[in-house]
Amino acid sequence: MRSPPESSFAGRRNDIRPGAIEAKEAIIREAEGLIRHEKFQDGHSKAQRLQREFKEAGYAGRGRNHELYRRFRAALDTFYELHKRKRAERDKRFADIAAKKERLISRARMLSDSTDWKTTADEMKRLMDEWKSLGSAGQAEEALWRRFNDARRRFFDRRSENFKKREKEFEQSRYRKERLVAGEIVVVVGSLLPIEVQPRMPHVVVRPRPDSRRARETPRDGP
Repeated sequence: MRSPPESSFAGRRNDIRPGAIEAKEAIIREAEGLIRHEKFQDGHSKAQRLQREFKEAGYAGRGRNHELYRRFRAALDTFYELHKRKRAERDKRFADIAAKKERLISRARMLSDSTDWKTTADEMKRLMDEWKSLGSAGQAEEALWRRFNDARRRFFDRRSENFKKREKEFEQSRYRKERLVAGEIVVVVGSLLPIEVQPRMPHVVVRPRPDSRRARETPRDGP
């Protein structure tokens, strides 16, 4: 943003206002301090106020008025040029961060269908740590995070379902073993073989024992 032309601040050429020089000197000092504003909008609002005050300060004489205006305009231009460079640097930084986060998203999506639960969970944690260390990507951050988190949630939801399934299988296996110890069931593998607990083997047949007590008390025939 450029400063308004000198004519906007000149006032009436033949009407020198007492105190105009001192007032404009003070305004110029404030304008020169605008570069210390970290937030552009704060500095911009102040610059607009100073422009109004500089105009209202009145005419300071032909020679002085031009010189004072030149300094005032230079201070404003310095402020706007500085923030223009900062904005360009910020936009480039955001773009670099966004590109790095796109790579993290691709990696998370590739891992989202993995069944290597422990290794993949560790890798997802590492990706999250890296994501946090990169900082914000500006306006693109929300959309990037949604895509990254969707990939993470897909994996962890699948892992959670797998754990629930395994827990259910474990409980069923534990229940069968408890019944076996109590003598309520026999596990037959093929023909007559020693009793074994192999609940995960598909060819194991589990049947109720007709008379578990008598089977324990009656010796088997043969050696």
